[in-house]
Amino acid sequence: VMKTRSFTMVIPGTGASILLIVTAIVTAMGLAREREVGTMEQLLVTPIRPVALMIGKTVPYALFGLVDQALILVVGNYVFDVPLRGSMPLLFGAALVYLVATLGLGLVVGTLARTQQQALMGVFFIIIPAFLLSGMMTPVEAMPAWVQPLTWVNPTRYYIEILRSILLRGATFSDIAAPFWHLVGIALGLLTIAVVRFRRTLS
Repeated sequence: VMKTRSFTMVIPGTGASILLIVTAIVTAMGLAREREVGTMEQLLVTPIRPVALMIGKTVPYALFGLVDQALILVVGNYVFDVPLRGSMPLLFGAALVYLVATLGLGLVVGTLARTQQQALMGVFFIIIPAFLLSGMMTPVEAMPAWVQPLTWVNPTRYYIEILRSILLRGATFSDIAAPFWHLVGIALGLLTIAVVRFRRTLS
């Protein structure tokens, strides 16, 4: 029973971590690669607006992330017996907001890095603390008092809270409103920084 209960708590956190790794790394490295091969310079002579270009580069990764989320849910349910008690549209809506945050993070790192190696190291420099401060293994309340404020800007923390609430308790939107709006705020902040950095990269 303890083993099953452990799986039901860990699998949602693992799913959130996988999404962060996949989307942030591929976005950051893809952008850095275009810098290396000179594709970014070629884009400067096109009439495409920076925001439209950024959307075009991130939408495929967002769709890929949603497919990943679906696979994680299926594997978690059939292999590890993680329940699916809540609303799937609500869960995927939250997943989309989370992907905006992770893709925004990848874009920010990608615009700062000059090589793919720098992009990879930059992402890992961020995602490792994100895992440790997500509450996946250690509850946020059990962390030292000086560490807890650092979790306030961690999108993975709030997405894990939402996943656990929806999957394990069948939570409705009113139940997850607080972590959801925190996640929205972080996603919008990262997206804004990504847009500004992306424009500067093209200028």
